[in-house]
Amino acid sequence: FDDQLKSLRIRLEEAQSKLTDYQQQERVVSTDERLGTETARLQNLSTQLVSAQEATRNAVTERKKLQEVLASGVPLTTFEPVFDNPVVQTIKAKIRDLQGTLVNSSNSLGPNHPQIKKLKSELYAARQRLDAEIKTITDGIDNAAELSRERERDLENSLDAQKQLVLDLKNERNTISVLQREVESAQATYNAALTALNTTSMQSMVDQTNVSIVDRATVPRKPASPRIMVNLTIGVLGGLLLGIGLAVLMDVFVRKVHSREDLMNELGVPLLGHLKKV
Repeated sequence: FDDQLKSLRIRLEEAQSKLTDYQQQERVVSTDERLGTETARLQNLSTQLVSAQEATRNAVTERKKLQEVLASGVPLTTFEPVFDNPVVQTIKAKIRDLQGTLVNSSNSLGPNHPQIKKLKSELYAARQRLDAEIKTITDGIDNAAELSRERERDLENSLDAQKQLVLDLKNERNTISVLQREVESAQATYNAALTALNTTSMQSMVDQTNVSIVDRATVPRKPASPRIMVNLTIGVLGGLLLGIGLAVLMDVFVRKVHSREDLMNELGVPLLGHLKKV
C-alpha cells in the first residue's frame, strides 16, 4: 500500500502540475466566462456585419441611381434625396420668391437700378448655395457608399479574427477539461487507495477477531475406534457364512463319484465290474 500510494501521489502531482503549467502558459483564469464573453461579442459583430452589408447595398443602390440621373442629364433637383432635402427646399423657395420679386420689380425699375442689382445678387447667391448644397448631397452619397464598404470590410476582418479567437478559446477549454479530468481521476484513485490503507491499518490494530466459539469440544471417555467386540462378532459371522458358502459351491461344482450309477451317468460307458472293499 505504501508503494502504491507513493506512485499514485506522484501521478496526482504530475497531473496537477500539467494543469497549472498550462494555465500559467496560456494565462487562463476562467475559460468558460471568457468564452461566453467572446461568443457574445462574436454574435454582436455578426449582427453589425449584417447591418453594414444592408447599409452598403442601400448606399451602392443610391449612388447607382445618382449616376443614372447624371448620365440622363435630368436636373439633380428632381433626384429624390435632393428633392426631399429640407435645406434644398428652403433655398428653392427663396429662389422662387426672389425671382417673383425680381419680375415684379423689373416691370417698374430699370436693369441698373440698385434694387434690381441687389435682387440679382441675392438670386445668384441663392443659386450658388443651392448648387453647393446639391454637391454636398451628391458627395455625401458617394462618401457614404465608400465608408459603408470600408466599414463592412473592417467588420469582416474583425469577425474573422473574433471567430479564430473563439475557436482558440474552445481548444483551450477542451485541453483544460482533459487535464482536469486527469487530475480528478488521479485524485479519486489516490483517495480510494488511501481509504483502503486506513481501513487495513485500523483492522490490523484490533485484537479481537471475527471468530467465536460456538460449542466447546470435550475429551471422549473411550476411543471411537477400533471396536473390538463388534469387529470379532462380524468376523465370526462372516467366516461362518463364508465357510458354508464355499462348502456349498464345492459340492455343486466339484465332480465326485459316489456310486457306479454316477460313474455310468457321467462317462456314458458300460460298467464291466467293480471291486468290493474287504
